[in-house]
Amino acid sequence: HPRQFGLSIALSGYFPPEFAAQVASLPQRLPFAFQMLCGSEDHLLPGNRALARALQAHGSAFYYREDEGAHSFHYWNHRTPEMLIAADAFFSRAYARHNEDEVKIPAAE
Repeated sequence: HPRQFGLSIALSGYFPPEFAAQVASLPQRLPFAFQMLCGSEDHLLPGNRALARALQAHGSAFYYREDEGAHSFHYWNHRTPEMLIAADAFFSRAYARHNEDEVKIPAAE
């Protein structure tokens, strides 16, 4: 809902394969700031990587990072302060976080 939301932060997001396949039909400039954080032991990691690779290939600006952790409260709890700081910066109009062009997103397994 890009007309309702300007910032999307996915913590261990669920992205089915068809979601990444639809990236090519999106405008290159996403209509919202997008940040993806996922644990390196999360069972949803392959979908996060696939979407990040598709967005990167499409030339879209976004932020992606993998940290140690699983699909658990422990992982999300450690990311919450960072998420709130990003939301505060966004609403203060100081938000411009995205990966550099050469970010290394692990290949499909």
